[in-house]
Amino acid sequence: MHLTKTDFAFAKKTTIHFRFRVKFYNFAHQIQQKKNMDIKEIINKRYAMPDASLHKLQRCLTEVSYPKGFQVLKRGKVEKNIFFIKKGIVRAYTPVDGKQITFWFGKEGATIVSLKGYVNDEPGYETMELMEDSILYVLSRKNYRIYFCRTYILLIGDGDMPRWNCLLPKKG
Repeated sequence: MHLTKTDFAFAKKTTIHFRFRVKFYNFAHQIQQKKNMDIKEIINKRYAMPDASLHKLQRCLTEVSYPKGFQVLKRGKVEKNIFFIKKGIVRAYTPVDGKQITFWFGKEGATIVSLKGYVNDEPGYETMELMEDSILYVLSRKNYRIYFCRTYILLIGDGDMPRWNCLLPKKG
């Protein structure tokens, strides 16, 4: 059997589509098994903290609800909040040649943040839109700074917070 360049191109395209379908099927299957996640579960999934430290951080958070289609982060905006998904699904995309190119999906337990906006204090390149009615936890930069200062300056250190230092902006 003789294969042409067209055959190879078709095989490559089919393989990519198959891989995407498998990944999408796995994501869709996980979504069917979703549940509300409390903030303790979300945070401890990333970095286990003692209850006392987690309780301090929880006081900085606000729980909010937004409808399907709400844009949590908007391209070109300097974002001052980090969001944790308690319930819902989010899609991250950026415009390219007049089309929306999706590059990430998040579900319960995921973190929604524009590192360029939140950490570097620059306009973000992405838009993140809710795919269903959702409940989020919000950690504002202002509240986090207050928590961080109390923890490190007033209490002379909380050994469980160094990994969260990356949440403070590099500028100003």
